[in-house]
Amino acid sequence: MWSIGNSTERGFTFVELMITSVILLVGLVAIIQGFITATGAFNTTNNRLYLLAFMENKMQEIESAAEKESDLKKIDSTGQINYDSRKFAWILKINDVDGDYDPKLDEKLKEVKIEINWREQNYPKNLSLATYLTVKKE
Repeated sequence: MWSIGNSTERGFTFVELMITSVILLVGLVAIIQGFITATGAFNTTNNRLYLLAFMENKMQEIESAAEKESDLKKIDSTGQINYDSRKFAWILKINDVDGDYDPKLDEKLKEVKIEINWREQNYPKNLSLATYLTVKKE
């Protein structure tokens, strides 16, 4: 603030008001950008948590099937999940693990892998979960 001559009028000049407006605008833009980034991170985390729960449930189904059956067949199956107006493609693979086994053992090893693919904000994303299961030999 400044005054001209002997004038007792005090106030802000137009330039001071414009500088203040620009500083506030830059701050608002930064805050809005932070909210947009936080929303995207929340959506990504929400998707991953939902998909992890789906994959763990699928793994539990396979593990209980392995306990009931004498053998898990080699599988390559696919499917689709619809969640929160998004589509996720999943792939389930069950493969024999090749290797030298002790002939005295009555079990063999299987690799079980679930992979989920989707697009988020025009970027491809994927999530996978794998485990090894033992099944009784026939």
